[in-house]
Amino acid sequence: MKYICIIIVIVTFSFGSDNPPYGKGSGSLQFRLDENFSISNYEGALFSYQYGLSESTSIRYGVSFDAFTSKDDEDDNQYIDSDDPHLIDELNRRNEIDFQLWCSYIRFMKPSGEIVLYYGFGPIFSYEHDYRKQTIEDSSWDNDSIYQSPSNTYGLGLHSILGIEWFKHRNISFLFEYGCRIEYIKTLYEQEYSDHYNADDRIVSRDYSRIDFSANEVKLGISFYFKMGDE
Repeated sequence: MKYICIIIVIVTFSFGSDNPPYGKGSGSLQFRLDENFSISNYEGALFSYQYGLSESTSIRYGVSFDAFTSKDDEDDNQYIDSDDPHLIDELNRRNEIDFQLWCSYIRFMKPSGEIVLYYGFGPIFSYEHDYRKQTIEDSSWDNDSIYQSPSNTYGLGLHSILGIEWFKHRNISFLFEYGCRIEYIKTLYEQEYSDHYNADDRIVSRDYSRIDFSANEVKLGISFYFKMGDE
């Protein structure tokens, strides 16, 4: 939170009294305000940055990246058989990576004043890698059973936004924004497994695609403006 306070102080004194916070050469960072008014990333992005092209247009882009890994080891589970008691060790692993890149061309319908209505649109690209592996070791088997399922999902589409920006302070504004997106998604999936009774790998490959349309709920955000140059 202290870093956000530093940003507020910097942007508060970055403009002279005669210069508007938006327009050609201006820059801003967007953050989302959650229900408890805490600050988080905007549009799910690692960062969201907007640059002014003119008094009535700007471009906003963002990048998001998320990585997840888990490991679940269930060992020494004893299964009692009347003739042959044995132990089973089961190991589950999962690695997941999500990446998203998007860009918006934004046009202000009323490029001056305290309240500004705007709309925008642009491309969006997404990628997701999901890898799962399960290894089962049994003391009564000669070989382990191994199941692997890597998948790669690619998405390419368009998104649009409609919002209101309220300049409560010269360099700080609040955003009320609604958006929707349509995306073509293709998934490449493989399932590789070798059983304890058959050490040879067997691979099953699949791919499927779909058109996905989604609409976001109205978001509340905050934007901090700063000067990019003498323009």
